[in-house]
Formats: sequence, C-alpha cells, structure tokens
Amino acid sequence: MSKFDEIMKRSGYSRATVSRVINRSPHVSDEARRVITEIMKEAGLHTEPKCGIFVYRTDETDRDRNGHD
Repeated sequence: MSKFDEIMKRSGYSRATVSRVINRSPHVSDEARRVITEIMKEAGLHTEPKCGIFVYRTDETDRDRNGHD
C-alpha cells in the first residue's frame, strides 16, 4: 500500500481531498486539513511546498528513500 493510500484509508477522506491537502489547496475544510496533516506527521511525512510531493523525514539515524542524509 502506498503512503498516499495509507493516508486515505486512515483519514477516511477521498483521494481528491488528500491531494488537495498535499497541494495546499484552499478548498479543503480545516478539519480535513488537520486530520490529514496529523496522519502525515505520525507517518513521518511532510510535503515539499514547491511541488506538493511527499518527503520522508530524516534524522541522524535515518535516510530518505534516495539514500540522502
């Protein structure tokens, strides 16, 4: 299951709503944004503001999917 699908399943929101949150659309309710954002934080994800993609959180002991620090 992709991270996107996991967020949809856990949040109960549609693909369109999750996509709107990731892309920072103003056409999302505050509640949906809060729920989806919290799930993303729990999963160690955030979005890259310039392009609306998932970025995996990294720290000193973890590396992102491309092996970068």
